Amino acid sequence: MGKPLRAVLAWRARHRVPVPWRRWPRGLAVSVCLVVIGGAGAVVGGWLVGRWCMGLVVIAESAGLVWVGLGRDDGQARPVAGSRTVRQVLADERDRMVAAEEAEEAERQLAAPHGL
Repeated sequence: MGKPLRAVLAWRARHRVPVPWRRWPRGLAVSVCLVVIGGAGAVVGGWLVGRWCMGLVVIAESAGLVWVGLGRDDGQARPVAGSRTVRQVLADERDRMVAAEEAEEAERQLAAPHGL
């Protein structure tokens, strides 16, 4: 490996920019890619409508990709109708936030120097 290539690789290792989608779960990244590709295919299909058969095929395939991308299963169980009301969900979240604020305040008090 030549010196210029080593220098480029060393520079890239030091100046690596964090890419947010590398932290996404794999299923989410696949779904996002399918939706983006489907949207791009719809645009290309619209451009190809002049060649009506090819345009219709591309639009149909793009719609299928968007449908698959949005309808992918995330592995969680489906919500059961009537299991919790919106009021119960909001109350649970409010309680969780209050508990987190109290824990944060307790940590601040423990970290503060005593006797001031």
